[in-house]
Amino acid sequence: MSATDVEIDRALNAINVTLNDQHPHDPPADRLQAIADGATGQERKLRVRRLSPSSFALDDAETNEFIARVDHEGGGTWTVGREVEAEGSDVAVPGGS
Repeated sequence: MSATDVEIDRALNAINVTLNDQHPHDPPADRLQAIADGATGQERKLRVRRLSPSSFALDDAETNEFIARVDHEGGGTWTVGREVEAEGSDVAVPGGS
């Protein structure tokens, strides 16, 4: 089953808060995967894949659709952003946060 928009938002928020609180320079993908799984009730609905040493993608685990991106910016700041707009939302739109 694919992640709902609420689960995607929950996972992105959890990843964003954790990374910006802990300030890791190069976290392992399995750490981000554990955070995403925790936000979806320990179900693998989103799959984390590394794009570069400082960026990750979150894909739908069922359809492989590219859902969101996590990037390390200068100064230790991490940003998350949807690549796919949440259905019917004026808030959860593609772009960084």
